[in-house]
Amino acid sequence: MNTLQNHQYISLNLYKRGQYFLNTNKYFIFILLLLLISTSTTAATTKNNTAIGYLISSIDHGLSAKYKLDSKYNFTAQIILDLLGSSRNLSARVNSTIKTINYWKIYGYGQVGYYSRRGRCLSLKSCTDNTLGFAGGTGAELNWQKLNPKLPPLWLNAEIGFAALEYDDINESSTGITLGVGIHYYFDLDSFIKR
Repeated sequence: MNTLQNHQYISLNLYKRGQYFLNTNKYFIFILLLLLISTSTTAATTKNNTAIGYLISSIDHGLSAKYKLDSKYNFTAQIILDLLGSSRNLSARVNSTIKTINYWKIYGYGQVGYYSRRGRCLSLKSCTDNTLGFAGGTGAELNWQKLNPKLPPLWLNAEIGFAALEYDDINESSTGITLGVGIHYYFDLDSFIKR
């Protein structure tokens, strides 16, 4: 597969995953909208230590939850989960903020995940292949609320990285450069629980 075909495959794959998300996660979108409506815009003055959202990348896609572990070194733990469809994953990440510039946050990440995919095995029978994968990379998050304090605390992110992921039984590989996009809603979990 040449570079152009690889980019076309990644673009088509991201599009299909986006369509799949809209069709299968209507309840998640509804809950996210309820959170947006129920949280006042004073969230900008609180310590937003938790985020929920959705991430789509070349190897991962699914619901995403983040929690800030450390203020000194800016470490954030992240879990990405998708249990629907023919490709399932559960991934854990550690993100570290490298630099903050105005309303942008530049970060690096390291990730390990468990992946399961249904497909045709080498014996031409339908089977499920499970594997462990690793990834690392960098990304940038845009804080909408810093653009305008009246906006909700939404962050958009885009990232690029490298992943090592091999499916042995169905003879597929996702090893290589990964691209990803996501959206997360940040809130202060402590204040939310005390309500």
